[in-house]
Formats: sequence, C-alpha cells, structure tokens
Amino acid sequence: MNLKTKHLLFFLFFTKIVYSQDLSDLNSSVVKVVYSCRDIGKAKSGTGFVWKKSNQIVTALHLVTGNCSNGSINIFIPSNNTYTKGVFYSAKVVKILKSADLAMLEVNIPKLKPLNSISSNLFIKQNVEALGYPLGAPSKRSIQLRIPFNESKKLRPNLPSSIVAELNKLNFNPDIEVVHFQGSLLPGLSGAPIFNNKGQIIAIGNGGLNRGQVGISWGIPSSKILDLENSIENINNIDDSFRKSSEIAFSSELPIDMNSFGEDFLIKEKEILQKDMFKIQNIEFYKVAQKSFSDILKYSNDQNALTALINLFQKTNLTKTEFDIYRNFETGLTFVLPHDYKIIKKGNETEFITSHRSLHIKLNYYKLAKNYDIMDELCENGRLNRPIDSISSWQRSPNYSYPAPILTFDGQYINREGYGKNSFVNGSTNIQQLEFQFITTAKKNKDLFFLSLTDDEGSTEYNQNLSLCLQDDNNSMCEDVLTKWNEIAKLVFCQYLFSFST
Repeated sequence: MNLKTKHLLFFLFFTKIVYSQDLSDLNSSVVKVVYSCRDIGKAKSGTGFVWKKSNQIVTALHLVTGNCSNGSINIFIPSNNTYTKGVFYSAKVVKILKSADLAMLEVNIPKLKPLNSISSNLFIKQNVEALGYPLGAPSKRSIQLRIPFNESKKLRPNLPSSIVAELNKLNFNPDIEVVHFQGSLLPGLSGAPIFNNKGQIIAIGNGGLNRGQVGISWGIPSSKILDLENSIENINNIDDSFRKSSEIAFSSELPIDMNSFGEDFLIKEKEILQKDMFKIQNIEFYKVAQKSFSDILKYSNDQNALTALINLFQKTNLTKTEFDIYRNFETGLTFVLPHDYKIIKKGNETEFITSHRSLHIKLNYYKLAKNYDIMDELCENGRLNRPIDSISSWQRSPNYSYPAPILTFDGQYINREGYGKNSFVNGSTNIQQLEFQFITTAKKNKDLFFLSLTDDEGSTEYNQNLSLCLQDDNNSMCEDVLTKWNEIAKLVFCQYLFSFST
C-alpha cells in the first residue's frame, strides 16, 4: 500500500448525536402505512401518525400514490408483541398538499391516540428523533437526527446538480421548503413524525439522498400540517410527473413484492430485513442498500474526495464495483462492503473474506465501561496489542497515523493508526517491511468500533512492483500485482465510508 493510498484514508468524516428521550408514550400514535398495487403485485411501506382525531392519519403523499390502476392504502396494527400478527385496516386519502408532499388519511381504528402539538422552534445542533418503521422493521424504531447549520430552508442547495437536473426535466420544483437534518432517514421513514425533546412534532420524514446513506436528509416543516388541514386540492390530481419525481427526491419508502395482505406480507417484510443481517456481539447490522461506486458518487456530498479516489486508483474497476451498505440502527454506524465479500463471525469480531489472499478486513466492537471524555484514555483503550519479538516488531508510522484521536466538531472521537511489521534483513541494519495494518477507530458514547485492514504481504517489494506495473502492465507479474491493487482500492473506499451517519 503506497503513501498516497494511506494518506487518502484520512478523508473519513464522523458525526454524533446524543438523545435520551423516552418515546414510549407516543407508541400508540405512530402507525405503519402500506400502499399496494395488486395488479402488479407490489407494495411499499412507510410511516404515519394520528393527528388531532383518532380517525385522521398524516403521512407522505408520495408514499400513498403509485403507478397502478387499483392501488389501496392500509394501516397495520399489530396484535402481538412480536409484530408477526395483526390487522390491516383500509384507509383512504381525504386531503393532499402537493407542494409539501403531505397527505391526510381517514381510517376507522379503535384506541389510537392523536397527537396535537407541533413546534417550529429549531436551533443548530438540536437533537431530534424520528419514530417509525425503517426498512419495514416489524416494530417501531427511533432514528437519531440533528439540526445542522444550513442557511437555506429549501431542498435545492442540498441536492447534487445531477439530481436537480433530473427533477427539472419532470417539472418538479426542488425549491420546496424543508427542514434539513444531519443523519439518515432510511427507507420506511416517509411520513414519520420527528420529535423534539418535549414530544412536539418539528417535521415529517420525507427523504434522504442515496436512500438515506449519505447523511443528508430532510423533512417537511410541521407547520405544513396546518396547511394540509385547510387544503382544498383535488385528491385525484396526482400526475405522473409527481410520482416519478418522488422516486428521485423522496427515497424513504420500502418496495415489497406481494400478492396479498396478512401474515404473508409480514413474513416478506421480515425476510427483507433479516436476509442480509449480521451481528457482532449484540450489535445488529442490516443491509440497507446495494450501490455501485458511480451511484454513490452521484449522490455524495463530498464528490471531490471520491473523484480523488478514482484518480488515485488507476487500472482498477473501482467505478464499476457494487457495494453493500450496512447500518446499525442504535448507534448509527454505517459501513460498506464489496458485494462479493463473504462474512465470517469469529467470537467478538466479524471478518470479511476478500478477493485477495493477503488482504483481510475485520470489524471489532467493544462496550466501554464508561463514556471516556479524555483522548488519552480513549487512545489507551482503543489501541490493539502489537506482537514484539527478537527479529521483528510492529512500529507505528507517524506519517500514516494521527498523533491522538480527534474530537470532531459534533463530539465524536475518530482515530487512524498505521503499523508496519518490520524485520532486520540478515542481521544487518537494513529494515524490510513484511506486513502493514491500518486501523480506523470510531467512538460514540460508550460504543467503540475498529475497522482494520491488514496486508499480510504489505512489503517493500510489492510497492516497488506496483510502481512498475502502473507504468507498464505488460510484465507477467503485473496480473497478480494489479489484482491486489484493485482489492486495495475497494477496501480504501470501505474505510472512507466507515462512519456514524447520525
């Protein structure tokens, strides 16, 4: 791994939110909304909430519309603690507000508790929380968000130019009024209420770039609910342009293959959620998307850094590689993995089988005894033990390591450490590097994660051969050298996106 590659790993960014409010008293006010198109056997699920009257539910308009001739809306109410059984109640749209992507539904369900409190009092770094059904989760889950500094109250400034261009072609106005969030509104949170620490609704979940994986999300201001109540718009006036643009701008609904409601539908939802889930200790990671490098670049808010990756890793197929995106709901940790990698659980760590014999990537997790605030303590607890013997030793590289963990502007700790395993050649004073390891450490509250990349053959000889092959790949040795280089490119990208997305 050469100097430029290791320096590029330092482009990672982390964010933090601390939120402790108990939202259990709001449980009976938030519901799962399902829109189905029986003629094509498709359905999508999201979230809604009861508003002012027990038979009124507010949700996202794009969630309850679709390109089918006989679409239907149902509200699911569970009847057991495992959320595997319940009743689907038929609902209908009674009011819409297209300019705010809001819909009001009417449904007859007993024992629903209406919400009636909103707030427009927002401030920078304010902690808020969305409550709903991310990824079609069987039970309600909360997602932590934070109000960032943002001069604009419009959607356009936070959208890449390529997305704005697509919306303009569909005659969709990207200048709608929104509340910007730092964090991820995952698929399934369309229509979810977003609360402040007083239990007041400050926004309605609407969308997030790249299906919520970029860390840029937005909601509709809660004041628009009052406009929805007074709206006299024709509820049948939903054109194809709105439906198509909602697929681009508002990506927080979960599509599901289905033929009928009932337990079959619930089983399919659960299968989607559990299919690609893995655990490290009691921390669950769910696959939330599969994207190519090019797709991630398209939606990224840091396109310069990703373009630098492309320029650095010449003679690789990085831009054509498919990546699986995993996320833990509770901590907000998000990381990506090449789609062809396999996951192996080994005790307290998770290892991923790469496509090259000498490259290994592992994810470790530790629950700290307390929430360390001093960087020295974090560094001491976060450093992995290095073997030292008489002929070789692990040496920390100051060129590839932070001198100490860094506290980000929003309160998280991150660290980068590069180590080379060196050996003296034939008893001389000449040092030969035998192995290289790079570790990214991420800490949030008491949760400490390590993502380690090890090159068992990270030798001086390989670096020399790589330089030759990048200039001229006709040499017979270059096939293996460049195959490894291609895998290193993928793993560097994994390190780059290893972050707490909320």
